[in-house]
Amino acid sequence: METLTLSVVETLRSGRLIAVAAVSKTKKKTVTIGHASVTLSGGQSKTVSVTLNGTGQALLKREHKLHVKLILTQTSTGKTVSVQGQTLSFTAPKRHR
Repeated sequence: METLTLSVVETLRSGRLIAVAAVSKTKKKTVTIGHASVTLSGGQSKTVSVTLNGTGQALLKREHKLHVKLILTQTSTGKTVSVQGQTLSFTAPKRHR
């Protein structure tokens, strides 16, 4: 079973959010903003859509642009291994006036 996880790193000051990034060099709080699971057998491929959860939608609404880290983990015989990671960008739709 493969698991896809979208996450961002929040920078907090006095408990308030001041910045959001896909990766960070200093110790920050990592927040999961999307999750999906899929089961594939050997040699199969599949397109999977991962939607933003409520936290992700709130961050996108506030920041208008999010850089997120997508991590693919694979679980077989009780072991979980991180297989692949990629940075993605989400942008909020433009408001029509």
